[in-house]
Amino acid sequence: MLSKKSQLKVLMYLFIATFSIFIILTLWNQAFSKAPDKAAEDICFVFNAWRNKYSLGESFKVTPIPIVCKKIEKTVPDKLYDKTKEGAIQQLSDLTAKCWRMFLEGRVTHVLDGAEARIATERNKCFICYQFTLDKDITPISANEFDLNGLGKTYKIGDTSDQCAGILGGYWYKEQNRQYCRSNAGGKTICIVKDLVDKDFELVKKSGDKFCILNKKNQCLNKGGTCGPAEDSTRLHNEWKCESNKCYVSEKNVLTYRSYIEKYGGIGHILLQEDLILNPSGVYAITFVDHTFGYIIGLGRLTKDILGLEKEDLIKGIMVTELGRVANECAIQLGTEVS
Repeated sequence: MLSKKSQLKVLMYLFIATFSIFIILTLWNQAFSKAPDKAAEDICFVFNAWRNKYSLGESFKVTPIPIVCKKIEKTVPDKLYDKTKEGAIQQLSDLTAKCWRMFLEGRVTHVLDGAEARIATERNKCFICYQFTLDKDITPISANEFDLNGLGKTYKIGDTSDQCAGILGGYWYKEQNRQYCRSNAGGKTICIVKDLVDKDFELVKKSGDKFCILNKKNQCLNKGGTCGPAEDSTRLHNEWKCESNKCYVSEKNVLTYRSYIEKYGGIGHILLQEDLILNPSGVYAITFVDHTFGYIIGLGRLTKDILGLEKEDLIKGIMVTELGRVANECAIQLGTEVS
């Protein structure tokens, strides 16, 4: 049994540790509240990934967490975009994609579970990424214009590999007669001699009878591209490197803003309030929804006829609506407030 002196020391250390954690969280929240928009977006993404990794049992759970996601207020377009209707549509498309990215691109089911959220009802799991108004000089934008001229445009070149090595790409192979083999999208069998793996390839991990393998010298091949020569159905993509020649990608690698949310990572929906007309006098929201009831924004015909969903069905994706449709239903802040 500890002496009284030792007990006092333990209590003192516990007090110091608790006080230190309190100070750290307070300073974190003060810094986060003043973070620029880009930093706030990145912090939200990183901590969602961190929190969900631990909650899946790979390590200990950490709760509560500091404030790591907050609603960001914007006037669209801002100084980084042309002050035109086209510039506004471009920025709104980018914000839609950023909101999806912040919540892990639909890769994690129920990403908001376990997050301490303010202004969120028990029945809905949704978070307002952006509250925005249009600049006074921008003419009204209809939902149809935003969909065709924004969400339908090219967003990025997507990784079409198995992504077994995460952001590095990579493919799953099976061992066959001292080779690792897989079938590509065209049904052709591609094999690697086992003796070459250490030299030119990296065996990243094993899952059951499958082996995740990366090409050490050709980033392009790891992500679904080809290292030249160019073909009629391919386009140059300089961001992915090849040891020799250049990287080319096919149309299947090209993602629009819409297909990025609907097909890349996890499967999601883009939900536009069907009577939506954006104008400078209104206030609007871009909201991440995580298995949330469609009726909260009155989607009506859009929900039933286009998506084949009833209003009682749960929806996952991004909504663009008037702020009033979601203001009292969805969270504006995730984490624990320290005051």
